[in-house]
Amino acid sequence: MNKEFSIIFIVGPTCTGKTGVSIELANFINAEIISADSMQVYKGLDIGTAKPLSGELAAVPHHLIDTLRISENYNVSLFCEKSLSCIEYIFSRGRNVIVSGGTGMYIRGLIDGIVESPPPDKEFRNEILEEGPEILYERLKEVDARAAEKIHPNNVRRVIRALEFFHASGKKFSSETCKWEAFDNEKIAGRKYRIFGLLMERDELYKRIDSRVDKMIQKGLVKEAEKVLKNKKFKHSTASQAIGYKEFVKYFEHEITLEKAVENLKKNTRNFAKRQLTWFRKDERIEWININAETKPEKIANVILKKLEKNEENY
Repeated sequence: MNKEFSIIFIVGPTCTGKTGVSIELANFINAEIISADSMQVYKGLDIGTAKPLSGELAAVPHHLIDTLRISENYNVSLFCEKSLSCIEYIFSRGRNVIVSGGTGMYIRGLIDGIVESPPPDKEFRNEILEEGPEILYERLKEVDARAAEKIHPNNVRRVIRALEFFHASGKKFSSETCKWEAFDNEKIAGRKYRIFGLLMERDELYKRIDSRVDKMIQKGLVKEAEKVLKNKKFKHSTASQAIGYKEFVKYFEHEITLEKAVENLKKNTRNFAKRQLTWFRKDERIEWININAETKPEKIANVILKKLEKNEENY
């Protein structure tokens, strides 16, 4: 495998098998895996986050799993900072990188960088909105031609954001990428990236989600949730947003039955998968791979490997 392919992203909705595919691909291309999951980073959130099993973690080196206490906060900036350090460490050991996960904001931040935007200026927004999309885009070209090249004229929301940034700070939106703009070629030794997404028919995915929740219950999710929810620090950290725990609060307070709590968990997970898919479908860089519940991880990894080899000369 050409070193130009040393960063591979495996993305997609929950329950599409990203973990298994990433492990198989890592074995093919001599890679280590960085988790782009906002909740698997926490110690103690194991069953509910579908964290890789001990055998899977042992098969291929994983990073950013089980590194924070429940009381600690985690966000896109911290993820990008830690991921960049991991990437540099993995490269220094002559290995490739696979970034695998379903937290779209984290993945986009790592690829595109993060801009700390000034607070919204409603008066300025209302004023420029009256000008219409075409005039707004022309204004952007005048103050920040580089940003205009990257933003589609019809993406009015982002055009306004760039104009607002310039209005509030006097700085060009395109020049304010943060230190975590990981894939600038000069910063990461000329390596480029590819993004592969796993796509499954919605009905089939939902059935798979329901089945996985049932298995989580069998593995002891209720007991794990009880222990996690007893931790007073859980309520005030990023971990409290995790699906798989908050659904049991009313159950432990004797307000709903266990069956209802499980039903809520399945519903919330299905809705989460829908939001993930909506987010990822907006990114035209993703190369989608259609799969079904019977598709083996090794087969999917082979498909990705063939795509890499076929298009190697273009990267």
